[in-house]
Amino acid sequence: MKLTAKPRYWFTPNWKGNADLPDGERVEVEIIRPKAEDRANLVFAETVQEIGTAAGGKDSFVRSVSIRTKFNVREILNNNVGGVKNLSVDQDGTEVKLETGAAISVSTAYGLSRLIDLICAEVTSDILTDTEKKSS
Repeated sequence: MKLTAKPRYWFTPNWKGNADLPDGERVEVEIIRPKAEDRANLVFAETVQEIGTAAGGKDSFVRSVSIRTKFNVREILNNNVGGVKNLSVDQDGTEVKLETGAAISVSTAYGLSRLIDLICAEVTSDILTDTEKKSS
């Protein structure tokens, strides 16, 4: 069996109409694939239990259990995102370019949450699409 390895590629997130922009204006993010040994540090599962009590308050029981997946955002943005194209923030009247994952990680700009979620999902996915295989 032969697998494909692509250590770096450019990802165009489907975010805020980004896909509808002309090629040279789209936000693009360079993804640096994590090594197999580092993947366990990127995603965490968190279990939340809601405890209830029976009438009279003497007996307790588990009312519900939920499992949430959380990304290690700092790790992903600082170590698995290289360059960023066409992303800037208006900060007190000054345009600040966010050209790296590290710059996104320390930004206080509004509206970045969904972009960060898309980046984290892309970094932690184990699927390489045909488009990504062809990009350089």
